[in-house]
Amino acid sequence: MIEMNIHRNKIIEILAGFYLQKPSKQLLRLLKEFSLLFKEDLTADETFHQAIDSLHEDHLPEAIQFYYDLNFVPGQLLKKPYESVYTENSFHGKITSRIEEAYLSWDFNPKKIIHQDPLLKENAQSDHAGYELAFIAMVMTVVPDDPEMAAFISERRWLFKLGEDLISSNEPYHQLLGFVTIEIMKIFQQTIKA
Repeated sequence: MIEMNIHRNKIIEILAGFYLQKPSKQLLRLLKEFSLLFKEDLTADETFHQAIDSLHEDHLPEAIQFYYDLNFVPGQLLKKPYESVYTENSFHGKITSRIEEAYLSWDFNPKKIIHQDPLLKENAQSDHAGYELAFIAMVMTVVPDDPEMAAFISERRWLFKLGEDLISSNEPYHQLLGFVTIEIMKIFQQTIKA
């Protein structure tokens, strides 16, 4: 497992950025480099290595199309990256309201995040994976060891399933995003238990 050499909030902030922005050449390179931090932990995983090896700039149009399908196109095979979809099988469930209450208590407005896809900003609801991760990063910046935030993070188990679904997608950019999501959540789960 990698050591937390950079602040935990920055790790989560980087991860949130991958969910909130349309893939670009810069994000593709950053995701590939970020993924290599976990190479030692995933040495036996053939899918991880295939995704790393096949992710090149000429793959960008496929990654962008998958991003749009994942976030905006109804009826795709993968579940949309919303907690309510994963935990309640609905697009706007009770969890969405609880997430919004948590945001309000910390004066967090996901629509004010600067680096996000304008289409996502216009259409996403509060329990989108990127928004939840950005919220965690913001709170960890203000109060690094807040017990309420530790509880909030431990309740985000649905992100493991999202990561697994992305890994099964056969699209290298999002496969790597799935691996990174799972590995980062493992680190945070272990940090909370410690």
